Amino acid sequence: MNVLDWQMTAFDGIKLYAYFIPAAKKKTKEVVILVHGYNDMPSVMAAYAQLHLEKRDCHILIPHLRAHGMSDGKFVGYGLFDSQDLVMWMQYLETRLGDDIRIILHGRSMGAAAVLMAAGSGIAPESLIGVIADSSFDTLDNQMSFLMQRNYKFQFRPFINLVQKVALKRFGFPVEKATPVKVASRIDVPVLIFHGTDDHLVPPEMGDNIYNNIRAPKRICLIEGAAHVMGYDAAPEKYSAEIDKFRDSLTDNEWQRLIGRR
Repeated sequence: MNVLDWQMTAFDGIKLYAYFIPAAKKKTKEVVILVHGYNDMPSVMAAYAQLHLEKRDCHILIPHLRAHGMSDGKFVGYGLFDSQDLVMWMQYLETRLGDDIRIILHGRSMGAAAVLMAAGSGIAPESLIGVIADSSFDTLDNQMSFLMQRNYKFQFRPFINLVQKVALKRFGFPVEKATPVKVASRIDVPVLIFHGTDDHLVPPEMGDNIYNNIRAPKRICLIEGAAHVMGYDAAPEKYSAEIDKFRDSLTDNEWQRLIGRR
């Protein structure tokens, strides 16, 4: 497998890197962008790359999110700044491969939040044709509140407000805007959501919340007994079959048959 290192400058001047795996056929127009989660190494997406490549020939791009891997950055983007980086990566792909490419975004955890926010940003290129979101939080605020309740058995709202103020003052990071659920209604391409029923880091109710706010063709697949981002490990055949149906549906207009919950 030929893996290339790509580099790009983000909107705020930091250097971003990605792994690019060219398709076997140079004329292939389908691209899958695989987006890792918080504190992940980009290489964890290799299994998902293999999953997609087994189904059909495509290019693979695995961005290193800011403050991860080889990418620069003094703080993590928590999906918000990363969503803008993803838009730039999609535009960069168009310049390298042509504006007639077809892009699928597939992210997990924080990467899932990033792909949802990129798709709902209003500035995603027309080359984006579908989104796969595995175990996304609905809002960063809700995620912080949930973890505080889980770890300390209470939610101290003034502390969360303080964290938000510090993040904005020190890093220019607006926590309240890291909200996939608020932009979900603006997504205009088909969306496939995965969530494990035994996810104790990002509860499955957050996946339901996002799903219920999406107006585009959508499908949610709950993986019974799966922990956070472990859906593919817990039920590889089911996960793979859902990906297969999703990708087929993007070209054969079968979404009306697939919409719903399994």
